[in-house]
Amino acid sequence: MKWRWDIQKRSHLNLVVVTDEHLKLSHKLSPYYLCKAKYIGNGIPTQDILVKNLKSSNKYLLNNLSLNIYAKLGGTAWTVEKDDKQKEEIVIGVGSTTSDDKKNVLGIAQVFLSDGRYLVPECAPLSTFEDYSENLKIYLKKALKKAIDNHIDKSKEFRIIFHLYKSSSYQYEIKAIEEVIEEFRDLNFKYALAHIGYGHNFRLFRNDGKGEVARGTFIKLSANLALLNFVKTDCLPLRIDLDRRSTFTDLFYVSKQVFWFASLSHRSYFPAKKTVTITYPSLMARITEELKQVEGWDYDRLEKVSEKLWFI
Repeated sequence: MKWRWDIQKRSHLNLVVVTDEHLKLSHKLSPYYLCKAKYIGNGIPTQDILVKNLKSSNKYLLNNLSLNIYAKLGGTAWTVEKDDKQKEEIVIGVGSTTSDDKKNVLGIAQVFLSDGRYLVPECAPLSTFEDYSENLKIYLKKALKKAIDNHIDKSKEFRIIFHLYKSSSYQYEIKAIEEVIEEFRDLNFKYALAHIGYGHNFRLFRNDGKGEVARGTFIKLSANLALLNFVKTDCLPLRIDLDRRSTFTDLFYVSKQVFWFASLSHRSYFPAKKTVTITYPSLMARITEELKQVEGWDYDRLEKVSEKLWFI
């Protein structure tokens, strides 16, 4: 299959119209991935649209499509109200993914302000497990320094909150974070390491399972462990573990923050079940791995669209 590209005329975003048949193609032949790889490499995000959705009169589909496009163009549709306005704060979502052969790993760091404004994503270069922690540390330091220099009054105390996948390893992610924190010790800040995930055995029920557990239900199990419910009809809550090495230890505040950030997704107007700080790294990791199958693709191309939500 041969493709002709005309990118002489600069655009801010390109729409890729695909059919159900296109979705069945391999990533190497898919017009969705080929177009995304080509245009991202030239600094242009893309939005795919199914033909059947273009013909649909479903207002929710069109609303979500408009929201996706607005975000990819750099817009911020909403933020959250911050309770504690006396402390400035940076929130960082950290995730990772392994390559298809399980020999290499890609680290992801997403940076937000406390009101939910998306600042910048950073990708550590594709690494072996031996140098992954060091590469992730370098990229975390770069992302954090940029956020602090541009958005934080360093003369005052501030907070850094890390949202981590529960599967995060001390040997890799935690080690990198601790070394980064150590390098910023001359600044006045407190930090929290919050492990967030659904991989647990806790379940929530009301009235012997006949009633619904209200969205936002918070249950504190210990000083460092809480459950937070997002879907009234789902008995599986989110588990939040506050790492004991944290210097900011307000579990209720961190849980409220997680709940707020679940309402910030630019993929849909409906409240999400996961906070964007763990959803966005997951999406970015998955798509970067899929793009790798397109001939000529490399991770360095992401720098051209690094400040846009190209992956949602």
